Order: sequence, then C-alpha cells, then structure tokens
Amino acid sequence: MLKLAAIAALVCITSAGLNPFGLMGGLVHNALTGANQAVHQSLDIAGKHADIQTHLAYGIIGKVLGENNIIHKVLGGANQAAHSVKNSRDFTGKVVLVTLSNSGLAEGTIKLFSILGANLVITGTNATHLAEIAQLAQQQSPTHNNKPLRVVADLTKTADIERLVGEIVYKFGRLDAMITFANSYPLLNITDTNLIDVWDQTLRADLRATAELFHLTYPLLEKARGSATVVATIAGVAPVAVELAYSTAKPGIQHMVKNLALELGAKGVRVNTINVGAITPDGTNLGNPVCALIKKKAPLGHLGVPLDVAKGAVFLSSSDAKYITGANLVIDGGIIYNYPSYFK
Repeated sequence: MLKLAAIAALVCITSAGLNPFGLMGGLVHNALTGANQAVHQSLDIAGKHADIQTHLAYGIIGKVLGENNIIHKVLGGANQAAHSVKNSRDFTGKVVLVTLSNSGLAEGTIKLFSILGANLVITGTNATHLAEIAQLAQQQSPTHNNKPLRVVADLTKTADIERLVGEIVYKFGRLDAMITFANSYPLLNITDTNLIDVWDQTLRADLRATAELFHLTYPLLEKARGSATVVATIAGVAPVAVELAYSTAKPGIQHMVKNLALELGAKGVRVNTINVGAITPDGTNLGNPVCALIKKKAPLGHLGVPLDVAKGAVFLSSSDAKYITGANLVIDGGIIYNYPSYFK
C-alpha cells in the first residue's frame, strides 16, 4: 500500500509539470541551508562569547596588575635579554686581570680582551716580555690607545700580590674579571732525589698563589659582581705519570674552584676553570713527539691555538655565562677521551 501511495504521489507531481527530483533537491537544499545558518549562528555566538571572556580576562589582569603587569614585563624582559646577547662580548669599561703573562698561552687571551675593549691589567715576572705584550695589546684595542697596566710580580710572593692588587685599586678602583695562568710543568717521580723541593715549588706556584690571589681580589670581584677563571690543563682530570707534583696540584685547583664557587656565589662572584690540552702558538707540533702523538690521537685531529683558550675565557667572563659557576670547560680537541698511554 505504501509503495502504491508513493507512486500515486509521484504521478500527481509529474502531471502538475513539476520535477520530482528538483523538488526533492530543493527541500534538501533548504534543509541544509537552514542547518548551515544555524551552525554559523552558533559559532558566531560562541566566538563572541570567547572574545568577551578573553577581553574580560585581560581587563581583569590590567585592573589587578596594572598596565605594566608582570606578564608584559616577563615577555619584555625576555626580549631584551635576547637582544643583549649581541653586546655580551663587549668589555668596554670593564677591568680584566690576566696573570702569568709570560706564557704564550696567556698572550692570546690578553689580545682578545683588548680587541673587545677591556681595560687590561697584565702581570708576569719578565718585564721586557710584559712590555712587548702590552704594546701588542694596545695596538689591538678599538682606539689603539688603551694601554694595559703592567705589573711585574712573582705571585708566589705575598708582597708582590699585595702590590698588584694595590695598583689595580689605585688606577681603576674595580676588577670585573680575573684570568689566571699559574702553571709550572716540572717532571717528577716519587724516586727523584729532589722530590720535596720540586713538590713545594709546584704546589706553591699553583695552589698557594691562586688561593692568596683570590683572598686579596675577592672584595673587588664582589663589588663588581664579577668572575674569575683559572686556566689549568687536562692533568686536572687525568693523571700524567711523569709529573707527580703537577698532576696533584691540578685536581687541587679544580676542587678549590668548586669550593670558591660555593662560597662566593652568594656574593655574586662566579668562579670556573678551563682545562686545556695540547696548545701551540700556531697549532703545529713544533717537532715535539708528545704533541705529534696528541694530534694523532685527538678526535678532532689537530692541536689547539691560544685563541681557542681565549674564546673560552671570554665566554666564561661574559654575561653569556652569568648562570655558570663551579664548572670546568675542557678545551682539548677531545683528547681526554683518548688519552695516550704515555701519560698514564
């Protein structure tokens, strides 16, 4: 019966000159259009409601926290911090002390800090060599007129350290960064007849001198909320069989720095170490069989140059490292992970 009724209706529609499928399509179209409009109206209402809620939330934040609220400050501060990285290696107006400047390793650091505009204080025991390095540093400075303060001093002597610090205070009245290169490399075995003399000399030059230098400079570093970097070698991480006193002193330096980081962190002073591998003036082995062996064994396949160390010192002294203290930066081409048996 239902089929007959449907057929009869279809015949009536057709007899009236109407397209039954067009009529049905129209009905479907009208139904879908109505549904579509309803959906858009619902979404529009929901969107307006969401906008109202959002504006209300921002309004509440603005009313409660004010126009310069903490959200804006945090976002603005992060943006400014990111932009400040561009100038993080600008040491203009900063006072930087570099010790044991008779070392070729220290020369690269002195030159780089001078290029970056620092007011340098350089110290060593050789007055002639010190004058030569000061002249080179002055030529590297942005104005070619920033002459380093030279202080001839033996840091194993208390009076010389006191005089060094006194001259820094007299000329600059501040100290922002200190880089120490207190190194001596005596060959020593437990069977050597001069064991105690060499032992005392080595630990005095490395440990005692470093501790006393920190003792006298920390008030200046605290005032400037500055930093100190002690440059040592990978002997502080791995022992060297033929350097008993030296291989004992270097781990001592490492632990001293960690203790100082704990103690001086609360005063705003950062303290770190750099452990270097084989560094030569031009990256060649200079005919030295030990350097040749290290070059062969180092994962990077080459020796380092003083500028490699200088870049590390500048980084640790810059605002880029303001959240780093008690750390040890190893600059050795990876040799520490493939240490030749000669050293063990």
